[in-house]
Amino acid sequence: MQTPQHQLSEVFALLSEARSAGRATGTFVDLGSGDGCAVIEAARRGYAAHGVELNPALVLWSRLQARRARVKATFSWGNMFAVPLAPYDVVMCFGVPSLMPRLADKVRREMREGTHVVLYRFALPDWQPVAQRGNVRVYRHHVQKPNGT
Repeated sequence: MQTPQHQLSEVFALLSEARSAGRATGTFVDLGSGDGCAVIEAARRGYAAHGVELNPALVLWSRLQARRARVKATFSWGNMFAVPLAPYDVVMCFGVPSLMPRLADKVRREMREGTHVVLYRFALPDWQPVAQRGNVRVYRHHVQKPNGT
């Protein structure tokens, strides 16, 4: 099933608003990239975009779709929790509620200060979004210092 264009437009409009208040971004990863639409849209918007998907058939489909769209986007087969997040400025995930606590821990451990997490539909527990519209939430990672600030 393909991601509706209006949902992708909402995601990237909200991300753009959040980025203007934080650091500029350039690398994007979609954890559980499915049909690849979000990754392809990110590439169209100038990101170095990558998708990680557990279903190998969807990885092949996504690669074909990226080629048809004539964008430079990469896709790999794998588990989203095995992907290092440090290289990315933006992490996107649709996910399911049961995965959100584990994803929040991974983000805390691996992402750099000022990077963004975009979630569609589900929230990160104990995190406050910097931007939200409908089902889309954008979070900005803040590295906790030893004194708790």
